Amino acid sequence: MNLKYAAAVTLIAAAVSLSACGGDDGSDADPKEAAAEKLSLVANVKQTSDRVSRASVDRDAAALCREFRPTQVEDQFGSLKACAKVVRRSFQGEPATKPFRVENISQVDGGLLVTYKDNPPGEIVFANEDGRLYIDLEGAPQPGQP
Repeated sequence: MNLKYAAAVTLIAAAVSLSACGGDDGSDADPKEAAAEKLSLVANVKQTSDRVSRASVDRDAAALCREFRPTQVEDQFGSLKACAKVVRRSFQGEPATKPFRVENISQVDGGLLVTYKDNPPGEIVFANEDGRLYIDLEGAPQPGQP
């Protein structure tokens, strides 16, 4: 495990720990279960991030669209096929993409903000839908937004 990934793991574990705080609910959470849950979340972020990176590097529009929240694909594009058509067009004229390298992971409203180093996309918000992490098309911070 490289040092930057280890730092990201530490940050996400801290973020998850902080989000779990919010007062005593009277339960005694098992520290081993909490640690296992954090490791599972970090592994899920890494797997999702790797799939997004691979789809981007390979310019596989359909694979990238499968990483978007399914409800958003339906709402914004109508179908996976229509999404792939739009994404395929966006790849045209763009320089080749290098594999993404995670620099930081932090918790934000509605998901996890993953920041990448030395490579577009910069930041991606991942949200949980049906027990799986997806790219949240509406969750990404936009320029000029507070």
